[in-house]
Amino acid sequence: MSRSEKPPEPASGYLDASFTHKEGVRAYGARFDAGVAPRYGRMWYLAWCAYFQTLNLGQEEIPAFENELNDNYACEYLYFEIRQGGLTVYDDYAGRAIAEK
Repeated sequence: MSRSEKPPEPASGYLDASFTHKEGVRAYGARFDAGVAPRYGRMWYLAWCAYFQTLNLGQEEIPAFENELNDNYACEYLYFEIRQGGLTVYDDYAGRAIAEK
């Protein structure tokens, strides 16, 4: 990952076609848009920032930095894990939203 790397751009397209409902209503063309949900874009951005901050830290400072990240973003249900050569951000909110009723 480089400092100039940016989040993925949304993809879109247009299908020149027509669709007819069984009752006769007709629609012309279909537009498709796909992109990153804002929450996941934020996770990508936070991971990017945190990763480059770890490059300036010594090995002995990383556990405290990891704890600081987890304390700062606990209210957003984000969990950071820093390992040798990498950083992972977990979305605890999504797991709860799917698993809990």
